[in-house]
Amino acid sequence: MPGAEWFAKLKRNNSGRQCSHIVEPEPLEEVMKEKSLLLITGLVAAMCAHAQTQTPAPQPSGWEAALKAATEACKGETPKLCPGLSTETAVACLQTNIDKLTPSCKDAVVKLAKSALTL
Repeated sequence: MPGAEWFAKLKRNNSGRQCSHIVEPEPLEEVMKEKSLLLITGLVAAMCAHAQTQTPAPQPSGWEAALKAATEACKGETPKLCPGLSTETAVACLQTNIDKLTPSCKDAVVKLAKSALTL
């Protein structure tokens, strides 16, 4: 890249007068700073816009998680005490037979009933 002396000579015409129409270019370092700043600003704006458009994945409700836990904990008792019933109906059946359940099944059914109260 030409030095400052070259630009000084170029700015003067043959008669020695200053040429106002010739503008010294900005140093490369300044141009790169400006471009980098614009690029960073654009990336931040794009990331913010993208983050605002994303919706979080729905989390299972406490009741759904408790129902799954009760189904797993009571898989031995359900066919014996409540054969042929749907999951929701079997839960009601298990609640009526609470005294006949194993401790882990009983605990899961109680937690399920408590989580249903918070719906």
